[in-house]
Amino acid sequence: MSFVPFVVVLAVLAVIVVVLLVYRHSLTAHEDDTVHIMDGEEAIVYQQEALAKKLAFVERWIKILIAIVIIGGIVLLVAYVYLTYIASNTIRMS
Repeated sequence: MSFVPFVVVLAVLAVIVVVLLVYRHSLTAHEDDTVHIMDGEEAIVYQQEALAKKLAFVERWIKILIAIVIIGGIVLLVAYVYLTYIASNTIRMS
């Protein structure tokens, strides 16, 4: 059994995670952490809210994809070890 397609899919997902992390970093690079409560700062508050929504969306997908990559990697590792074990026992029995 070839694990290449599964490894390729996991690698692509890992690359997507890295791209999302870079995108998240670029979003937060110029983030204004100051709380604006004065009159006339409503536009800044709306910009902060929009950025917070974008960040929440990106971070949710980062967490989901990281979980998929980790779980998929563990499943692939277990399948590879199991199939290698079965193959080595088959060779000894012959």
